[in-house]
Amino acid sequence: MVLNWTLEVISTFVATGVFAVSTGVLAYRYLIKHERHVLIFLIAWVGLTLNQLLEGLSYLYLSLPFFALNGLSAIPVFYAIILGADAITRETVDPIKVAVVTGAVVALFFLAMQPGSVENWTFPNGDKSLAMGGLIQYVYPAIEMLVLFVPWYHAIAIHRQAPPSMKRYSATYLIAWTIILWGVCVVTLTRLSLIIPGIQALMIAFAILLVSVVFVRQPKLAFILPFKVMRLTVIDTDSGISIFSHTWRSGAGIIDENMFSGMLQGVSDFIKESINRGNVDEIKLTEGVLILQRNQQTSAACVLVATKSSRTLRDALRRFSNRFCEQFKSCLPNTSEVGQFAPASSLVAECFPFLPEYD
Repeated sequence: MVLNWTLEVISTFVATGVFAVSTGVLAYRYLIKHERHVLIFLIAWVGLTLNQLLEGLSYLYLSLPFFALNGLSAIPVFYAIILGADAITRETVDPIKVAVVTGAVVALFFLAMQPGSVENWTFPNGDKSLAMGGLIQYVYPAIEMLVLFVPWYHAIAIHRQAPPSMKRYSATYLIAWTIILWGVCVVTLTRLSLIIPGIQALMIAFAILLVSVVFVRQPKLAFILPFKVMRLTVIDTDSGISIFSHTWRSGAGIIDENMFSGMLQGVSDFIKESINRGNVDEIKLTEGVLILQRNQQTSAACVLVATKSSRTLRDALRRFSNRFCEQFKSCLPNTSEVGQFAPASSLVAECFPFLPEYD
C-alpha cells in the first residue's frame, strides 16, 4: 500500500505530538493538585490527541473508517470542553448546555449516516485528502464554534476580572481561545488552509498548549469567576473578639473588628439558644455570604466573607480551622495578645492557595 505522505499528514501528526505534550502537562498538574477543572480539561485533551491521531491516519491511508472514527472521537471532547468551561465558572453543571450539546451530537450522527457525508478531496498543490461532504460539512463546524464559544466567552470574563498581577496570564489564556475559535475561522475563510494544508491543526495544538501552560503557571485564574473571597476572620467565642484576620480584596476591610466579631457571636448564640437547631454555618446577605466554621475542641471560630458559598471554600475553611486550632491551641486561653496569631498568615497561603490577591 502506498502511503499518502503529504504536508497535511505531517502537520496533523506534529499537532498530535503537541496535543500529547499538552496532555502530559495537565496530567502532571492533576497528579499534584487533583483539581476538578484540570481533570475535565485533561479528558478533553486526551480526546483531542486521539482525534488528531485518527485524522492523521485517515489522511495517510486515505481511509474512510479512520475518518469516521475521527469524527466520533470528537463527541466526548465537545462534552468535556463544555463541562470544563463550567468548572471554572461554577460548581454545578449547566443542564441547558449539556442538552444543547446532546442535541447537536444526535444531529451529527444523523447527518454522518447520509450518503456523501465523506468525500475525496484534492488540494490545489495536488495533495490528496478526505473531507466532509453534504450538509454535515456546514453543521459540524457550526457545532464546533458553538462549543468553543463558551470557553472563549469565559476567557473574556476572566481577563476582565483578573487582578493586575495576573493580567499577563489571563491575556495569554484569552489569546489562546481566540486563536482556537476565531483564528481558525480566519484561516478557513481566507482560504489560507488550502495553501498550507494542516495549518488549522497546528494553530489549535499550540493554542491548547498555551492553555495548559497557563493552568500550570497561574492556576488561580480558574477561581476568579466561581466566587470572590474578601476576608477571613478568626473569632474567640469566649471573649467575642477578633484574634486574626486576612483580606484578599482591597477595600474589604471591616470598620470595627470587635463589633463585627461581637455581632456574629451574638447572632450565632441567639439562634442556637432560641431555635435549638445547632450552630450557624452560613449567613446569606444580599451581596454575599458569611461562612462559619467552629472548632469543637477550642473557642476559635473562623468566618469567611465571600460572594458565594461553595464546597471548595467550605473545605478550605474547615482545613484552615483545624490547622489554626492545632497550631495555636496553647495560645487560645490568652487571646488578649493577638500578635501571637500573626504566623497564621502562612496557614492562609497553605489552605487557600487558589485564591487570587486583589490589589
